[in-house]
Amino acid sequence: MTERKTIKNKDLVTGLEGNLVSKNKTIKKKEFSILDLKKKVETVTAYKEDSYIPFSFALKSALRMEGIPQGYLHQIIGHSNTGKSTMLAELAIAAQKKKILPCFFITEYKFSWSHLELMSFDRGKIVDQDVNGNPIYDGFFIYKDGFESLESLFLEINKILDLQDKGEIPFDLLLVIDSFGSITSKMGNEVNEDGGLRGGGMRDALTYSSHLKGLKGRIGMSRKIDKPFTNTLLAINQSYLAMPTSPMAKPKLVPRGGESLTYSCAYIFRCGGILDAGINKETCIVSGKKIVIGYITKIAIEKNHETIINVESEKVFLCPHGFMVNDKSEIDRYKSKMRPVWEKRLKEMENNEEELEVDKETGEILNINQPIKAEL
Repeated sequence: MTERKTIKNKDLVTGLEGNLVSKNKTIKKKEFSILDLKKKVETVTAYKEDSYIPFSFALKSALRMEGIPQGYLHQIIGHSNTGKSTMLAELAIAAQKKKILPCFFITEYKFSWSHLELMSFDRGKIVDQDVNGNPIYDGFFIYKDGFESLESLFLEINKILDLQDKGEIPFDLLLVIDSFGSITSKMGNEVNEDGGLRGGGMRDALTYSSHLKGLKGRIGMSRKIDKPFTNTLLAINQSYLAMPTSPMAKPKLVPRGGESLTYSCAYIFRCGGILDAGINKETCIVSGKKIVIGYITKIAIEKNHETIINVESEKVFLCPHGFMVNDKSEIDRYKSKMRPVWEKRLKEMENNEEELEVDKETGEILNINQPIKAEL
């Protein structure tokens, strides 16, 4: 049997070149190569070139960006009547024009198809009806509502993505949610013995956190170069006012759903002000009556994951036809084009004895410039 010779530490000495030398043999150090290591352990994912769902000219000018990047999650927050739904609608229309399939998931019960169609969304024509007798349109979009919980909402979103994975939806997707914050988790709908609800903000935040991990991964991975389609999620979210925590701090609007929803988004846009809506009415004299034709609102970037450069607040003109640049000449042009329509509408309302919605403080008529089809 061959005897193995052990070299003890006390038998080792340092040679002239820094090598460890025994009395019988030189033990050479292995040279380290960072390139060899990289070849063994590194993996670099190849992604598609950046692509965007474009903003309207007014939003491009105000936000100084092309549009929302595809393959990410985005949020729109703000007080009521500040332009959130209009921003959502403009991007859904832009997606439809680019053959990116808009998929509407509606949790609110005030969704307005007439407003969307006024802004040039192509709903198509009625070709059938569903099991409940509701009309089915042949336009390039998908519409779902009636969600009872957050869990059911995320389930339906994943069903659409599953159909795409199976090859049944051969298009990029824009998943449009209106809105987070208006729906609670299953436990939030359960009633305790004392009549109170079992759920709450913490339970909802936990539901968002558990479901968003998978959804963010699915949407983010659609940017990989080996994926045939790129998917994007755009959601309106309700928010609440968080008061400053120190004398030098400022109050801020915080999206509902906990931090996981905020962290998941590449961009968060804010419409309107922080403390309140921060909008100003734009009026016009029509047939001797002052009517409200739109609002000057603000638009801001609250989170920018790409460049970390945010836009504080830029003013835009908000009207039923969408956003316009906050420029007096442009607004005057809009008034000139729409005046005959408003005059006709006002006369019809008076003849039909329809109720005019009048501001009690200013006497202004508020409901003349509702969605009215007119070429601008």
